[in-house]
Amino acid sequence: MESEEVAESHTLPGLTQRSVLAVIFTTVFLLPVVLYLELVSGAIIVGATVYVAAVLFTEIARISGRPLTTQEVFVIYFASSPQLLAAPFLEFVFRSYFITSPYSKGFFLGGTPIVELIPTWWAPKIGSAVYDARTLISNEWIVPMAIFLLQFVVLWLIQEIALGYLSGLLYVEEQELPFPTAHVQSQVCLTLAEREPARTRVFSLAAILGVFYAIPMYVAPTISEGLLGHRIEPIPIPWIDLTAGSFGIERILPGAALGIATDASYFLSGFIVPFPYGVQMLIGSLAVWVFGNWAARAFFPGYFPDWAVEWSPGMSLPLVYQRSLIRVWIVPFVVIGITAAVISLVRQRTYVMDVLRRASRMSASMTAKGYPPLHLLVGMYLVGTLGSVALFWWLVPDFPILVALAVTVVGGFLHALVGARAFAETGYPINVPYIWQGTVLATGYSGVGPWLIAPAFSGVMPSPGMAARSAAPAWANMIKAARLTNTNINDFFKAYLLAVAISIFSSFAVVSFFWTIAPIPSTVYPYTTISYPIDVLFRSMWMTGEVKTQALEVVGATVAIVLIVAAVGELVRKVTGLPFSLTAIVVGCIILPPNTIAVVIGGIVGNLIIRRQFGENWWQAYRATIVAGFLTGMAVMVGLSVAVVMISKASWVLPW
Repeated sequence: MESEEVAESHTLPGLTQRSVLAVIFTTVFLLPVVLYLELVSGAIIVGATVYVAAVLFTEIARISGRPLTTQEVFVIYFASSPQLLAAPFLEFVFRSYFITSPYSKGFFLGGTPIVELIPTWWAPKIGSAVYDARTLISNEWIVPMAIFLLQFVVLWLIQEIALGYLSGLLYVEEQELPFPTAHVQSQVCLTLAEREPARTRVFSLAAILGVFYAIPMYVAPTISEGLLGHRIEPIPIPWIDLTAGSFGIERILPGAALGIATDASYFLSGFIVPFPYGVQMLIGSLAVWVFGNWAARAFFPGYFPDWAVEWSPGMSLPLVYQRSLIRVWIVPFVVIGITAAVISLVRQRTYVMDVLRRASRMSASMTAKGYPPLHLLVGMYLVGTLGSVALFWWLVPDFPILVALAVTVVGGFLHALVGARAFAETGYPINVPYIWQGTVLATGYSGVGPWLIAPAFSGVMPSPGMAARSAAPAWANMIKAARLTNTNINDFFKAYLLAVAISIFSSFAVVSFFWTIAPIPSTVYPYTTISYPIDVLFRSMWMTGEVKTQALEVVGATVAIVLIVAAVGELVRKVTGLPFSLTAIVVGCIILPPNTIAVVIGGIVGNLIIRRQFGENWWQAYRATIVAGFLTGMAVMVGLSVAVVMISKASWVLPW
């Protein structure tokens, strides 16, 4: 069933009154769960909410005597992701903290405190009453909110939808790449809707295991911290740190970062990611965060002086990661991403050009598969990218416009296609961090403007403290899952846009509510007391130039290393027949070792133990079901524990 794919002309609708109701419910009522846990522990549980929504509405429909179809479950599962618009309104809370924080007041640019250089299109001026009132309901927030939402929601969404369709055309329809994650997600929809006895048994047993795992991993810490005021953590979250201490890697390789992830999702990824690719991801991760960190400090202190000075024995994995990322890897990561993108597109140029030629003629077969005309997709992409550059240039008119255009129009396109290719092969997208920030550094620009606002493009971080925004790879993955579940791909986009529209209002209300009942940061929201000061320091360092560009020798060496790895890997593949993926290695470079180690351990357990025990046919038929069931059980427990804490908090937190 996993391998069966169907044409759009034979698909069934998933956008019905019942699926729309479920999407609205998730967007409105599960958003507070996502946001609260992010403020308390830093966990992003969007995955949990989609599982909870799918399970909840499937059971309600079954009890009512009208079970949901697979296609309805698909729309509920993929469109019920309320994270997208939770962050923008938290961004304004953070801006309030940035303006009033004692940390930002210690940074100067040209002898002037940077908080005095902040324009009112980014945040109200210093001394505004909105900061003491802790409110977003003010005329002073209208312009900052309008600019942010226009740039990083509307214009960004327009171009990402176009790139999502193009990535689907290229990697799902033409190259028929595996998309391992799509098989897991399609199994959730198929199992919940069809209830095939054998598959349901495997799914249920895996879900029970997920429930038992979630109790010590997530439920105990969440409940204890929320109700008792102190955290009980039977299993270290999110990893066992092997960087410092008696058994730390620093004793052998000073500066290295090492650990083992305790989140089961990485371990289970090893069941799905092709094992050779998992190993290559681990190689890339160890090359950067273990041997690269060590070598940068031990052998190249002249090129990375700040890293050589800042590292000291006893630094934890998060601290080593943060400092080495700032001092060593920002520019190399941008170069690695661009080089890999160029190599990938050169190799795929025949496929890309063929797809574009065929799509430009828009044959009946392509229309039947649900794809809009190519000229419409190109128009959407240009409207989104050029519109965002125009808005940026209006706000920061002295920034080199050609640089902004190149990074946005060309860089965003490359980042999306390479990210989708990575997702298709490994289940992990390539998100090159700090593309825009690295670009600003390279221009030598002096001022705060481009650190406060950037053009919207695939892979951009709206600000250093926010995750890179690149939806096209996930949407290409969604198109693959739609094929596996016989679902109309356009139903997802319709439901998703509905969720976006509703989220704009519901997330504003939720963020305002949380900010009203207690300051952010505060002990009521413990994670913010750690993350917000760090983000203030991080942004301030960008603005004042403390994060520096690197020598051209570093850039050249990075390009050379990527080219050598690509050439050697291809040679080994041709001579030995062993699989090679430059994409997998690049993905691994960006992921920390704890996570890639867990992926490889999962691959060993799945491929060398479970597959041998139950046989090849059983393993291929049910491995995605195992992963889907385990994650569903774990996600349901996370959602319930957060709901319990939220209810208890709402009953006692005072509004001052």
